[in-house]
Amino acid sequence: MAVVVMGLTVAPWVARDLVVHRRYVWISTNGGLNFWVGNNPFTTGSCFDVVIADLADYSGDVVAAAEGVSIVQVKPYPLPLELRDTVATLDEVALDRALYRASFSFIRADPGRWLGLLAQKFVSLWWFRPNIGISSGFYEETWILPYKIVYSGVLAAALAGLVLSAKRWRRYVLLYGMFAYLTAVYVVYHAITRYRWEMEPYLLVLAALALVTGWRRVWPALLRKAG
Repeated sequence: MAVVVMGLTVAPWVARDLVVHRRYVWISTNGGLNFWVGNNPFTTGSCFDVVIADLADYSGDVVAAAEGVSIVQVKPYPLPLELRDTVATLDEVALDRALYRASFSFIRADPGRWLGLLAQKFVSLWWFRPNIGISSGFYEETWILPYKIVYSGVLAAALAGLVLSAKRWRRYVLLYGMFAYLTAVYVVYHAITRYRWEMEPYLLVLAALALVTGWRRVWPALLRKAG
């Protein structure tokens, strides 16, 4: 039922794209760019961050950076080499599909590197991405350590709650599905730590399960000891 509702929700926009572009488009025409950003020879898998040395190896582009800095954000983001001379001639649907093709070419050419990127994107989503607070300026660096401390406690409790919830998995299946779906999308495309903000409130559900279960086991023992 959830899949049917999702399909009905996006159907008008898909129909609109058929009329405007005269070709089938799945929801948007920026999927190719997002896929390329997270799946190329010089990415960290996070947003517009690039590894300076890897970009130089790939295209010869030299990015200025402070001494000791190896990861920076580059805007506009470097395009695949094969598109740099022709990008102005492509419409948005053709460009979208060309960026997908370039990403899949990278994956086929270097599957080991791609698998490493998948792992890094998972860590970036559920922990913290490389160079966070340094490369983009989006995050205040002084707040990262407090955030890590608070989030560590929530994550640990949520993982315990996840294990405990398995006994009654049917009650939590939609929650599992939401975590799995969003994680898969971000790991396949590209992952920024703030993308999990929409999931963090639901971690509190699992964390609460762990805390309540623990309290119910501890409280009777405390009463017996007090009595």
